[in-house]
Amino acid sequence: MKAGDRSLWLGSILGLVLVVVLASAAFVVWNRSPATRAPLPAVPLAADKSLGANTDLSLLSASEREQVLSAMESGGLRWLRQRFPWDLIEPTAGQYEWALWDEIVSDITRHNISILAVLDGTPPWARASEDADNPLAPPAETRPFGDWLAAFSDRYADQIDYYQVWDEPNIAPHWGAGEVDPAAYVRLLREGAIRIRAADSGATILTAALAPNVEPGGANMSDLLFLDALYRQGAAEWFDAVAAQPYSFDLAPDLPPDPAQLNWQRVTLLHDVIESHGDVGTAVWAVSFGLSDASPGAVADAVIEARQDWPWLGPMMWAAWAPEDVHGQYALVDGTGQPGPLYDALSDLTAVATVAWPGVYPADHMSGQYEGDWRVTPAGADMGASGDRLTIPFWGTRLDLLVRRGDYRAFLYVTVDGGRAGALPADRQDRAYVVLYDPLGGTSRVTLAQGLEPAEHVAQIVAERGWGQWAIQGWAVTRESPGAPRWLAVLLGLAALVLLGLTIYRTWPARRRLLAAIWVAWARYRALDRRLLLGLTAAAVVLLYVMVGTVPTLVILTLLGLLLLLSPESGLPLIAVLLPFYQLGRPLLGKVFSMVEIVTLLTAVGWGANWLFAWWARTGSAAGWQPSPGEASGGRSGDVPAPRGGVRLTSLDWGIVALVGAAALSLFWSEHLREAAREFRTVVLEAGIFYGLLRAMVRDRRDLWRVADAWVLGGVLIAAIGLFQWASGQNLITAEGVWRVRGFYGSPNNLALYLGRLLPVGLAIAAWGTAGGMRSTGRRWFYLGSTVLVGVVIVLTYSRGAWVVGVPAALLFLAAMRGRRVLLAGLLALLVVAAILLVIVGPGRLLSLADTTTGTTFFRLQLWQSSWNMVRDHPLLGVGLDNFLYEYRSFYVLPTAWEELNLSHPHNFVLDFWLRLGLPGLIAMGWLLVAYFRRGLAAYRRLPEGMERMLALGLMGSMVNFAAHGLVDNAFFLVDLAFAFMIAVALVQRVDRPADGGI
Repeated sequence: MKAGDRSLWLGSILGLVLVVVLASAAFVVWNRSPATRAPLPAVPLAADKSLGANTDLSLLSASEREQVLSAMESGGLRWLRQRFPWDLIEPTAGQYEWALWDEIVSDITRHNISILAVLDGTPPWARASEDADNPLAPPAETRPFGDWLAAFSDRYADQIDYYQVWDEPNIAPHWGAGEVDPAAYVRLLREGAIRIRAADSGATILTAALAPNVEPGGANMSDLLFLDALYRQGAAEWFDAVAAQPYSFDLAPDLPPDPAQLNWQRVTLLHDVIESHGDVGTAVWAVSFGLSDASPGAVADAVIEARQDWPWLGPMMWAAWAPEDVHGQYALVDGTGQPGPLYDALSDLTAVATVAWPGVYPADHMSGQYEGDWRVTPAGADMGASGDRLTIPFWGTRLDLLVRRGDYRAFLYVTVDGGRAGALPADRQDRAYVVLYDPLGGTSRVTLAQGLEPAEHVAQIVAERGWGQWAIQGWAVTRESPGAPRWLAVLLGLAALVLLGLTIYRTWPARRRLLAAIWVAWARYRALDRRLLLGLTAAAVVLLYVMVGTVPTLVILTLLGLLLLLSPESGLPLIAVLLPFYQLGRPLLGKVFSMVEIVTLLTAVGWGANWLFAWWARTGSAAGWQPSPGEASGGRSGDVPAPRGGVRLTSLDWGIVALVGAAALSLFWSEHLREAAREFRTVVLEAGIFYGLLRAMVRDRRDLWRVADAWVLGGVLIAAIGLFQWASGQNLITAEGVWRVRGFYGSPNNLALYLGRLLPVGLAIAAWGTAGGMRSTGRRWFYLGSTVLVGVVIVLTYSRGAWVVGVPAALLFLAAMRGRRVLLAGLLALLVVAAILLVIVGPGRLLSLADTTTGTTFFRLQLWQSSWNMVRDHPLLGVGLDNFLYEYRSFYVLPTAWEELNLSHPHNFVLDFWLRLGLPGLIAMGWLLVAYFRRGLAAYRRLPEGMERMLALGLMGSMVNFAAHGLVDNAFFLVDLAFAFMIAVALVQRVDRPADGGI
């Protein structure tokens, strides 16, 4: 390369890098700019930010209760969270023992302390048999619980307004012997909410306090996942606020929130879940909180942080009053009842509880101090005469007033910190004012001041006229986020555009030399060892998954896109490896994407850019640009995905096109379009894109084996993880007395479905692939090891669909293709394995399949009958992608199948394709299967004995597993299964003709 060309090249690269830097900076600045125009949502139950404590007064004598309550009242603690155990109040059905609790409620209210009543505990007569010894377990039926809540709320309706329905249902032992069940808790919550509201119309219902937890499910479930599940189960109408328990445990209170950690700021993640469901008006209450650093200063900092930064947070109640309480390590008093430093710290904080912290407040909020003849209600405040005054102490940078205007002259004069309110106009006397006149009436939010220092301020509002219109509705305080002004973001964006234009302008006259330089650099990079290119790209994928922070993540994403732009072929084996890990999403710009999706789309973009570049290069050659022989020879032959003349599609290609087309058309009649569109994108369309990339870039045997090996390697990795989980007892499903392995899947059956596709491939190559060299020998050993590992883990999934149908069918097919002797040996081997399994797990699990009156087989038959009824009603078009669940559970499910209502597919691939894609999709799949086996059998018969022939055999065995296991379970409509199907269809066409001219 000449010196001038090198300078041009380096200058262009530097210019483009600066463009990316400026654009990224503009993005960051824009997102960190103060949101001065975005009003906070009204969260009524977050307006009270006073403090309280947890204790159990039922353990104390009358004099001891009086001592505790007097100390709380004098310390300014306005809340007491008291447990009312059902098992003690109604030990015998219908017979209540109220005496002690009447005294407790009377004592608390006499001291002007609000009660948060925790209602849980099940008496022996209402428990399930398996929970006979656990009073914390939920009742066997919800109705007796509702009867008790109705009696409780009716008795105390005049004294108690706040009810927490159950406690910590997301962990054992608070949900009994069974696994945590959000849906079951929703039923209990609904029962409680309906019965309480009927007896006490002013009741406020809180969810059960969720225990901080990071586990995915089973005996314990993450509070984040549990709350998300509550919303998905439609629980929002049955509660008014969410009860949380923010503890810092052994972590510093100032650590940022992290779903994998239990710390003080984890409560913000709960609020993120609430907002993700559009429920911006629901508050979170810290019903029990404590810090590992329980020094007065740390506690004060935490409470102040919550008040300043979390406008959606309501009252905060300290974890324990006395050492005898449940969380006695956080006690505010010592064993003799003497207050300690923490008590003093909380008492000091109660003195400023009347300040309006960031949030939205009604007109009667305690932070509003009225002077004059006001009438004040939660719905508004009405001045009685000119000169009436309202004083609002607030902490924040901005204050808005919510006003109701009327049809006659009235004004409000406003000062902030003794000076004119800067966001308002001023009269001739330099008084800031708000006009309350509007002949159309209506309400609005008027900004009184903004851009203040983040500190405590005082606003004074003086009325002139305006009585009779209830002019003051409330006020809102905002802490505007720190950051640069938005004009800076705009300026940076414009600078990026200008620099991009200058870079293009500078290089345009020398575009042919620049194109040649790009060609040379691209060819040299592609001339590197393919394993090195693959390793670099894989490292970028790993970095992208583990990277923390928006900007670093975007940088790594850009790097990964650049690597796949330079070598899109590296993306194919990475996608194949990642398939069984598609559930592990990557948060990105507020959404979560599968790594399979990210790499697939970037690979597609990279291949498309390469295709266009090759077309441009050839067009440039025809127009007079021609790289030198040295410039043009940097890559391997055939590396450039150049446009081809005379593209020839195979019957399998047309089948894939028809399948994707049928899926796209199904969106037009899918009732639940959002769910259908998501499944179309993630399962069908992206799998189809992956298939096109395989057909375009797998052009020789080296590419063929790279994808096949990576596919099997992904299965080996997930199988190894499953085996480790089994050995360590982690993330297992316990059913019928056995531990079932599931890897990262939600169900062991899903893991068995995926591994069942790989087992025939590994076995065929390991058993009959010839070892023609060191590489072939190593590959055979790899496939032998993979077969053993995958087979063991399939056994540990205890998937009867895999044991009885999928795996035997695939293995018998392989044996039959290898001749009569191998078939007989295979039958004998299967019988031996079956006998061993019967000895290990007992005959019950397998023989139960023959029972058509109960259990799995019974429900499967009921499901198929319901699905067939659905087909008869929708014979041509089906019901649409991912719409089966909604049609089945609400209309077609048979009454006898009530135990399995929430099924998302008919557990039969014929019915599944018919109902999701209609007859067009079913015909397309039938076409694909026929064409697939014709192509596979032709390859198997034509190829000489060797690795490629056995790969063809293994791929056909994989498709037999698809069809056989798919008769009783899912087959295609999951990300990993759809992509695995596309791998099999693409590879079977290349196994004997790696360069046959097809697309």
